[in-house]
Amino acid sequence: MLRLFTHFTQPIPDPALVSYSWAQIKGEGATALFGSENVTSLTDNAAGDYTVTWAAPYAGASSYAVLIGSSATFSGADTHFQAIQTMTASSVRTSFLNRSGGVANDPDFATLIAVGER
Repeated sequence: MLRLFTHFTQPIPDPALVSYSWAQIKGEGATALFGSENVTSLTDNAAGDYTVTWAAPYAGASSYAVLIGSSATFSGADTHFQAIQTMTASSVRTSFLNRSGGVANDPDFATLIAVGER
């Protein structure tokens, strides 16, 4: 028998309802999706500011989590911050900022992975 111990205050969703989405973004130069699952579009809002729209929405903005990883060299500073600006059931908007001055810059590449309940 498998037992799962957690610190969650909410019930764990039925595994059959858990779904994932992912997007690989090429941010440098012409912004483009170069791989995705359950993604209908990528919007380049401004430098370092993207919106990913899911093909099948999640149950709500608080019913899924997003993990962001990226690779970039911003004017010699090779580290940066990633942040989620807004999340809705059908999309997530992210920002990429360099650490040296907090200026928004496009990453060379970024990956977003969303996991949650639909």
